[in-house]
Amino acid sequence: MADKVAPYGVSGMIAQGVVAAPKAASSDVGAKIAKAKQAGYSDQEIADFLGRDAAIGPKVAAARSAGYGAAEIVLHLAGQPSSGKAKALAEQRENYRRIRDIPVLGGFAEGQLAQGRGALFGWGDEIQGGVAAAATMARNALAPITGKPAGYTAKDAYDAARQASLEQEKDFAARKPVTNAVQQLAGGAWVPGGKYVEGAKTLGGAALRAAQVGAAAGAITGSGSADEGKRVPGAAQGALVGGVVGGAAPVLAKGGMAVAKRAWSAAREAGDRVVTGLGRDLPEPTAKQVAKGAEKGQEYVGNIVSRSKRALSGNEVESVGKPITAAEALGRTGISQLAATARRSGATGDNLEALLTARKEAAGERLLNDLSEVTGLSPDAALGDIEHIVKVGQQEAAPLFRAAFDAAPGPLQTEGLAQLSRRPVIKKALSTVAADMLNTGQDPQAAGFVVKGMTEGGLPDVVEVRGATAETWDAVRKAIGRQVERHPISNKPLPDAQSQGNYGIGVATRDLTTELKQAIPGYSEALDRSSDYLKADTAFKNAKKLMNPSVPVPMFRERYASLSDAEKQAHLAGFVNDTLEKAANGRLNLKALRTPATMQKLATMVGPAKARLLANRFAQEAEIAKTGSRMMPGAGSATMELSAADAEQKAAMGSLKGAARTLAEGRPIRAAIQAMTSPLVGAYRGAQVPIDQATRDEVGRLLQLSPSELDAVLKAAAARPRSPAVGRSTATTANALARGAAGLAAQN
Repeated sequence: MADKVAPYGVSGMIAQGVVAAPKAASSDVGAKIAKAKQAGYSDQEIADFLGRDAAIGPKVAAARSAGYGAAEIVLHLAGQPSSGKAKALAEQRENYRRIRDIPVLGGFAEGQLAQGRGALFGWGDEIQGGVAAAATMARNALAPITGKPAGYTAKDAYDAARQASLEQEKDFAARKPVTNAVQQLAGGAWVPGGKYVEGAKTLGGAALRAAQVGAAAGAITGSGSADEGKRVPGAAQGALVGGVVGGAAPVLAKGGMAVAKRAWSAAREAGDRVVTGLGRDLPEPTAKQVAKGAEKGQEYVGNIVSRSKRALSGNEVESVGKPITAAEALGRTGISQLAATARRSGATGDNLEALLTARKEAAGERLLNDLSEVTGLSPDAALGDIEHIVKVGQQEAAPLFRAAFDAAPGPLQTEGLAQLSRRPVIKKALSTVAADMLNTGQDPQAAGFVVKGMTEGGLPDVVEVRGATAETWDAVRKAIGRQVERHPISNKPLPDAQSQGNYGIGVATRDLTTELKQAIPGYSEALDRSSDYLKADTAFKNAKKLMNPSVPVPMFRERYASLSDAEKQAHLAGFVNDTLEKAANGRLNLKALRTPATMQKLATMVGPAKARLLANRFAQEAEIAKTGSRMMPGAGSATMELSAADAEQKAAMGSLKGAARTLAEGRPIRAAIQAMTSPLVGAYRGAQVPIDQATRDEVGRLLQLSPSELDAVLKAAAARPRSPAVGRSTATTANALARGAAGLAAQN
């Protein structure tokens, strides 16, 4: 039938020789057709019945092969080729033919007819029939005046208009099935229902509402699109299809719009790169855009939180004072989102770079706080203040020393002490103690010192010790440490290899200490709790060596067990100090600190529980350092090296200006790469974060907050009236999909 142009109807069949002339029609066949119509059978049912007749069947088959419909065939076989309906049908068909044959615009006009049917729930043919009937009634009523009657009744006009409309619809669908389907779907967008779907607060609610609208509209559409006698099945089919498609439509429509947003964002970001490449600044968001962006940004970040399935409140890393961002608390989803946002135009990149730089610079201080908190070590000790370590140890041991001195109240005189007092280092210490006595108004002679004049250094010259107390000899032992040679800048004692004097001081100190331990009851226990400078310094320095992975754990435990309490404290301080120095110089391997061997050594020093706590703190620092590197703007960027080189060569010139210059230099390939790289990267970044700049700035700001801060912001936002789960465009699209699918299903 698509090949026919004109004429339509029975006259066409006769002209083409498909069927015989009217007078050849059997009156018996006509009577049967009349009775069948009175009984309520449709033209299709009558034509099917006659097609099985041995005599008439070949004619019916030939007419169908030529493209004629059931109504035309039945009309001819009934012997009524010149009826009023036939005339009206011929006029209606001619009208549609003229529309179809309009040059260029014919297809557009037919598409508009299909769109109208979509908007009219498939009842377009009935409405057209009603309009034709009304026009015919008016025309016949005015015939006495105009002298131009229609030549057929209003009923003929109604039936003819409906039949011609259905024929045109099927003809258009056969010739242009895709255009017909799209136009009918578009027509469904004009139908009410989108507002109802839009009112849902969740995507699931929107799907339920769209299913309801789709089922209702589908029932009406299916009924209107079905043939006579098949209205009820058509309505049922339309309701089923409309409900199913309607329920899925919000998700499909929302997903499709998300893809469209990403495409638009990619194009916009690529355009922005072209603008900046020309050396121009992008316009800042307006106050209205900023306000809208704040609302959209909170909704956007709220969705990120939902997808991550992680809680913001009670974050473990934040609870111990670590500067973790909300993005890091949300895991890979939040980290990727913030990193992508920072690589696009807006304020996020600069703000994030400043935040991460400051956080990295403060890593050493945080590490010091962790070590001091967990080990109980004072920050001064951790920073290598040996004198502070000794002072603290002596304060803790003061009661033990007092008890030891009280146990030996009289003069302390041994052959060993007499011999030691002749050594230059100890003799100088005796003079120092005597000077201290004179400075405090005491008489060295009363303390058992025999003084004869002054030394070249201006100190009392002690030539002999007669009956000095245990407390006085302890003061002499301490005074030896004041002779230690120190580094002029760090003020730390020089190693024995660099200072022969320090070596002699160390030997003298050990010998005097051994003699005093033997002569004073309880003195050894007091020294174990306390320490002297040289021993503490030695333990401090040895910590670095003993913590080395090459030292087995059993050997470490043996060495550590031989230390006094004060030396153990100094050893711990040495480990902490070495860790901090490595962190300050960028050489700290936090992963190495968590190896089994290191953890066993830490457990030996501070206990298993504190060792595990330290390992956890180290792991937290390692993780925020790792994620900070990932999120740092420019890190890992494909254009980072190219941008740096271009900046050195062309200073303030934009990338496109640089490409123009390169082209002028006769290097077209490099010029093309320069011109395309930035826009292409921009398109990629834009697709990653499909939101405008004002919204991006808010998303970046929120993701840089701490987890608890973002949690408070989102809870406050949740208390405000919520926006619809789906926008108007999504709801309208869902409604149109449900409507159109129901109509097309009913037609098929």
